[in-house]
Amino acid sequence: DGRARKEDVFKLIPWIERMFDNGGVEYTVDEIRRVIDLRETTGSGKLTREDFCDGIVALATGVRSISLQELDVSIKTVEKAIDRISQTVKETHEFYLAKSARSDSSSSS
Repeated sequence: DGRARKEDVFKLIPWIERMFDNGGVEYTVDEIRRVIDLRETTGSGKLTREDFCDGIVALATGVRSISLQELDVSIKTVEKAIDRISQTVKETHEFYLAKSARSDSSSSS
C-alpha cells in the first residue's frame, strides 16, 4: 500500500545519520526517532514515503522544533479530513440533485 512499518523505518536511522553527517546537518538521534513517530499519523504503525521525507527534510533544513513539525502534521491531517468531507458533501449533493430530478420527472408525467 506504499507505506512502511515504523520499525522498518527505524532501521534506516544509521543511514540517515550518515547522510546528515555528510551534509553537515545538526541533529540528534532522538530527533530522528521523534520525527518518525510524529509522521505516523494514522495509528496503523505505518507511514508514507511522503510523510517520512517531509519530516526528514524539515529536520535537515533546520526545523529544529518538533512542535513545528507537529503543527505541520496537524495541518496536513486537517486538510485530508476537509478533503474527505468535501467529497462526501459533493456526492451527497449530486445524489439529492439526481433524486430531485427523478422525482420532478415522475410527478410531471
